Amino acid sequence: MDRSAGIILPIFSLPGNQGIGTMGNEAYRFIDFLSESGQTYWQVLPLGHTYNGSPYEVISSFAGNMYLIDMERLHTQGLIECDELDKLAACGSQEKINYKELFEVKETALRKAFRKIDVKIQEEVASYKADNLWLKDYALYNALNYHFKTDNWQQWDISLRQKKPKILDKYRVLLKDEIEFWYFVQYIFMKQWMELRNYANSKKVQFIGDIPFYVSMNSVDVWANPELFLMDEHLNAIKVAGCPPDSFNLDGQYWGYPVYNWEAHKQHDYDWWHQRIIYSKRMYDVVRLDHFIGFTRTWHIPADTKTVSQGTWVSGPGIDFFKRLFQKESGLRLIAEDLGAVDQDVMELRDKTGCLGMKVLLLGFDSREKMDYRPHTFNYNSIAYTTVHDTEPINGWFESAYTKDIQEAIRYLNLTEEEGYNWGMIRGCYSSVAKIAMIQLQDLLGYGSWSRMNVPPLLMDNWTWRLDSFEKLEPLKSRLYEVTKRYARLRK
Repeated sequence: MDRSAGIILPIFSLPGNQGIGTMGNEAYRFIDFLSESGQTYWQVLPLGHTYNGSPYEVISSFAGNMYLIDMERLHTQGLIECDELDKLAACGSQEKINYKELFEVKETALRKAFRKIDVKIQEEVASYKADNLWLKDYALYNALNYHFKTDNWQQWDISLRQKKPKILDKYRVLLKDEIEFWYFVQYIFMKQWMELRNYANSKKVQFIGDIPFYVSMNSVDVWANPELFLMDEHLNAIKVAGCPPDSFNLDGQYWGYPVYNWEAHKQHDYDWWHQRIIYSKRMYDVVRLDHFIGFTRTWHIPADTKTVSQGTWVSGPGIDFFKRLFQKESGLRLIAEDLGAVDQDVMELRDKTGCLGMKVLLLGFDSREKMDYRPHTFNYNSIAYTTVHDTEPINGWFESAYTKDIQEAIRYLNLTEEEGYNWGMIRGCYSSVAKIAMIQLQDLLGYGSWSRMNVPPLLMDNWTWRLDSFEKLEPLKSRLYEVTKRYARLRK
């Protein structure tokens, strides 16, 4: 990876008239913007099939997010009518996603499209199904949830929870059409995604994708592979994941994800986990490993309490995991999300694996942050960010940060209102020694707190911000190009 730069923007935050950003015309237009402004990377958040809007709460580690499918393309193919597009346009607003409305309307439209597919599409779906073995469990899992009107597999009959072969065979016959629908959804998603990725690569733009470290309890991953998690004989979690108290969250964070049984993973040569990463290489050019600290240690909280402080640190698989991964797959380009409670073990594992580490410029001026993220501490084997989805955008931070922190940022980076505080921070990021420099789109636009993507540990109103149009973005193209050129980060 050469010295370069890029922008972070979730697919769902793209503008458009479908209630949510999609893999449609606006995604192609954004690739053109990246190409014309000299950027190399488009970093997206996880593309998994979410059930509540959070890209880190997904039904499957492999399935794509059906809500990102471009329905205008299906209309062009004659699979849905104009009235379905009108219903999607009425969901939420141009600036904000309303997931509750969107989920119902979009799934209904996809079901209508499925009923219209011809023999050619049926054959393509069958071929896709044969090449992706994970689809069998995924499609059955969703069909069962639809049949029983629940999103919690632990509410199913015990024979289904335990995956008794005879009962599974019975439901595969009973729910055949519903199962085929979910095959179709994933075929459409992957077809549209690969077309988008191929277009990006033709413009010399590359995707950086994200793998969540944990999976949800309400997922096909846990249902299909309970032995890989710390579960009791009744298939209930024994321990769940969280984060101990720190200067940002005095009470810590209770995530509630089931934690891994690393001994079982090791006995299976870490195959389930490795396949997640190898599959992501197929999806993206560069893969970011979220919560990289989890490969060295994780915070386990007893499942019968929500008191985070009762948790304990438990060791992860360490370098053995990566040695076996690299024996199976070469050419992996990895980023370690090494933020948070980083210690020497995390840094050594990151360096031994060759992963790029992360530096978040904004945190360098937050007096609560124990790590020093000011640019003079950066190294070449890292990726520098102005901000990330869990922080305030630059201008939002200047609205709410401690006065002493703001003054230090202004002094250190020689920020001025004439240049714009956001552009001064972008300058600090792009001028750093880090191999890659990334900015959130909100920082480029100079948006405030209202455009923040996620506020941990709040559960409501996250992951909803959208760019309302490209009109405000186009005038910034030449200025971004010049900054990228000045600091030798132009796309090669």
